[in-house]
Amino acid sequence: MIQPELTDRQRFIGAVVAARLHDDQQAYGTILDDMRLPPQLTALAREIGEHVPAFLPRFLVAVDPSADLTTAWPRFAVWLLRDVCLPAITVDCWKCREAVETVARLYEDDVPAWAAAWAAAGAAGAAARAAAGDAAFQRMADKLMEIVTDGR
Repeated sequence: MIQPELTDRQRFIGAVVAARLHDDQQAYGTILDDMRLPPQLTALAREIGEHVPAFLPRFLVAVDPSADLTTAWPRFAVWLLRDVCLPAITVDCWKCREAVETVARLYEDDVPAWAAAWAAAGAAGAAARAAAGDAAFQRMADKLMEIVTDGR
């Protein structure tokens, strides 16, 4: 019997299903690396996956590795900074609020100073995670899925 040739996408989804069937968390990391996503998305997916176990299989199947995901991180960063970090900052810390808002604007304006913004967003994200706990990771998982699938 002649087997039809599988597309790269079909082979990729097959690998995700196999990892899920065998509950192989390490395989998810390998698959994630093979996708060649922007490094910020890879790091973010790993971090969320550590806190929301069902996220990585959903993410890996939902993301089209051939899609242009260069704007996914900046869009996610703006959401994280404004919707998660800002509410977690106390009213007494107006300089913190101003700094977070400045970084959000840099991402919105597509300023190429992403290295500094990435570091600042990482620090802001750590503060938000500490303030919000694991519930924040579920919100982050849901938002990242919405962004990378464009709401599909």
